[in-house]
Amino acid sequence: MTFLYRRTFLAGFAAAAFAPPALAQTRRPPKPGETVVIDGKTVHLTVPDQTWKLLNSTKVTSDRKKGVMLAAFPEPVKALDGKPMQIAGFILPLEATPQFERFLLTKTNFACGFCPPPLPTEVIEVKLGRGKAKATLDPVKVRGRLELVASSEESVFYRLHDAAMA
Repeated sequence: MTFLYRRTFLAGFAAAAFAPPALAQTRRPPKPGETVVIDGKTVHLTVPDQTWKLLNSTKVTSDRKKGVMLAAFPEPVKALDGKPMQIAGFILPLEATPQFERFLLTKTNFACGFCPPPLPTEVIEVKLGRGKAKATLDPVKVRGRLELVASSEESVFYRLHDAAMA
């Protein structure tokens, strides 16, 4: 076991041991629409949007020589390329500003420190056409034109262009 691995494991173990019971229960993948109450506020862990299930059917591999991740899109996902769509998810800001035009939309809420991170097929890069978004822990709906990205260094295979908050 390397030092970094041991340190990460021990930190995770310590965090789980002292976590509030509501968070400790979320170490398994959250169910669609599942919520927990933290400090009296209901926090959504994931959204029940069926579009994520379709996007998640994409198979992901890596090309270590080129240092990229590759996506093999099934036909139902290819049919969405270049078409307008609406999807619900959680905002993950890419900028440390109160408002922003570009962000990641994820299936699961990043505020839950005990939930597993989203898969590469559960993340969409959103570029707003006009207006700005604000960070929130609540799920949001976004509309835009979907672009499929077959090869990515950042492991982001979906982009939503000319997007607007729904």
